[in-house]
Amino acid sequence: MKKTAYFPKTVAILFILGLVALSSVLSGCNLDWRRYSSREDKFSILLPRTWEAETGVFNTAVLAREYDRDSRDTFKENINLGVAKVPQTVSLGTFFELNKDELMSKLAIYSPEEDEVFAGMLRGQMLTFECFGKGNRLKVRIAIFMKNDRAYIITCTSEAIKFSRYESLFMKAIRSFRSK
Repeated sequence: MKKTAYFPKTVAILFILGLVALSSVLSGCNLDWRRYSSREDKFSILLPRTWEAETGVFNTAVLAREYDRDSRDTFKENINLGVAKVPQTVSLGTFFELNKDELMSKLAIYSPEEDEVFAGMLRGQMLTFECFGKGNRLKVRIAIFMKNDRAYIITCTSEAIKFSRYESLFMKAIRSFRSK
């Protein structure tokens, strides 16, 4: 009796889902990146080269927005980095909690998730949540790092429905952060 190979449908589906997930993770790797540096604020970060970058907008050190490919798109996905001077007696945990509390008091936040993140040898804390802004349901990922008397706040925002497309790109930018 000849045995035939058995490949269950669930294994095939999981394999295909794994390939899709891998391709979405690698999608941010195919972009051309540039390193933005600030001597004044003592940091650098990788940003997608095709995104428009501006300094000093909305109290940020740098704001990068996706190039407008579709005029019907009502929201430009973006990465911004703000810098705050803080007393060295304030810990990362305290600064993170104070900022989280401030956000929660001003925004209707849905599905908040906290995590730890590393950029080089620097440990940071991350908050990801959904909210409404400019008529859109948005998903926001904020990573906070501290070094000496500075807190670095990296905020990555996209429409909630598109977040999975940008998540690996956002994480590459966050993990590329360096403080001097």
